[in-house]
Amino acid sequence: MKERGGDNKLKIALIVDSNISLKYVHDLACWAKNQDNLEINSLIIQKIPFKSAGKLRHGIKSLKEKGIKNLLEQIGYKLLLKIDEILLSRNEIHKNHFKKQNLFDYVSEIIEVEPVISKSGYVYRYNDKEIQEIKQKALATRTCANCCKPTLTISFKT
Repeated sequence: MKERGGDNKLKIALIVDSNISLKYVHDLACWAKNQDNLEINSLIIQKIPFKSAGKLRHGIKSLKEKGIKNLLEQIGYKLLLKIDEILLSRNEIHKNHFKKQNLFDYVSEIIEVEPVISKSGYVYRYNDKEIQEIKQKALATRTCANCCKPTLTISFKT
């Protein structure tokens, strides 16, 4: 999301699942902080219900809702990520690839939202109250041509 402020800086809000991010989101925030014409002024943190639940609980829920095949695919994917993380940590060039860093140092405003997540898990919807809060924080939103609700435009999955 962006807006031109009175100081003529392009104001940006990052939509993330946590204030702790991977290296590349942190690098983006660090880079933006050093730009004269940009400002990452807000962090929109999505409170995702299953992120706060334990892994075992999430696994049981996934098993009940999507079946054993989906659960095994998720476990296999997590295992591949772990192997990738171990291999990259041994490589001098990529050793910080999975390093997690705090974004609080790069923003002045924190907004927490609780999106309604579609069954597929790919579509996140925000209620009117949250959209109003974002608007009140002077963040620009882009309106879809086919609807009157604003949509948020920058998102990073961590």
